[in-house]
Amino acid sequence: MKKSLTKLFTLALAVVLFTACSKDGEKGDTGAIGPAGPAGPAGPVGSPNVIYSDWFSPTTWTGTGTQFSTFVKAAPGITEAIRNNGTILGYAQFVSDGTNVRPLPATTINGAFITHWNFFSNAVGSLTFSCFGENGSVMTPSTSNKFRYVIIPGGVSGGRFMQGGNNDGGVAYSEQELRAMTYDEVIAALNIPKTGGNDK
Repeated sequence: MKKSLTKLFTLALAVVLFTACSKDGEKGDTGAIGPAGPAGPAGPVGSPNVIYSDWFSPTTWTGTGTQFSTFVKAAPGITEAIRNNGTILGYAQFVSDGTNVRPLPATTINGAFITHWNFFSNAVGSLTFSCFGENGSVMTPSTSNKFRYVIIPGGVSGGRFMQGGNNDGGVAYSEQELRAMTYDEVIAALNIPKTGGNDK
C-alpha cells in the first residue's frame, strides 16, 4: 500500500512539474511563410460611368436651304480618351416620324426626298449632327426634331467594351453589339432613364 501511494504521489508530482514547465517555456520562433496560393480567375470588365444627354432640339441649322445642313451640340463628356477608346451613340426623334426613336446614322424617305442623318465628333466637348439630301435635294430640317447621345467610356485599353447596367447581370457588350441594339434595348441594358441627362 505504501509503495502504491509513493508511486501515485511521484506520478502526480511529475504531471504538475511537466505542466508548469510547458507553461513557463519561451515562445518559439515564427515559422516560415507558406507558398502563395494560385491566382484567382480574372474579374469582369469594370462598369464605366455611362454619360447621357437629355433630349434636345437645335436652335438653328447651319446650311439650311442647301443639300447639307449641320448643327453643333456641346457635349462636355466627350474627352480625348472617349474619342480614342470610347463609344458614342446618337439617336433622333423626327417630327414627321411620330414617337419612333431612330439610332443614327438613319435614312428617312418622304416622297421623292431621301435624307441621310448622322453625327460625329470632330473636337473634344462637342458633337456635330448632320443631314444630307440625296439627289441634290435642298434641305430645310426642322428645329423641332429631337436628338440624344450616350457616351460609353472604353472598359479596356484600346478596346470599346463596357460592363452592362443593373439589369443584365454584368454582361459585357462590344461597340458593334451596342450599335445593333434598338434604343429601348440600349437604355434597358445601360440602365438609362428615358428622359433626363447627366452630361453637365
